[in-house]
Amino acid sequence: MGLIYVRYELLRTLRNRRFVIFSFVFPLVLYLAFTSADRHAKLGGVPFPLYYMIAMAGFGALIAAISIGPRISAERQMGWTRQMRITPLPTWYYFTAKIIAGYAIACLTLIILYIAGLAFGVHLS
Repeated sequence: MGLIYVRYELLRTLRNRRFVIFSFVFPLVLYLAFTSADRHAKLGGVPFPLYYMIAMAGFGALIAAISIGPRISAERQMGWTRQMRITPLPTWYYFTAKIIAGYAIACLTLIILYIAGLAFGVHLS
């Protein structure tokens, strides 16, 4: 039952357009826009595509991980957490599913930006 709730929480998170735009699309578009122009530039000896990929990956992962709090708050305000207490799902699993969903999306953001970095020749040891 618990894994099913995690799955539905992930699907519900991915259906939120604003969340998807700020976690996936916005960092990817910024990365592609800025690194295509300065592909061979270096900042302190570090190639600019690598430098900016790390910055955008941090931004996207941070948005994905932090957005858990406002969702829990909004669900509490709507009465959803009260409805969840009626179900046999333990309270701790509700919060665990939220955390797992947030970190899974953060990892997906990192993977997407790493793949985009590979297109610009970024190699991490």
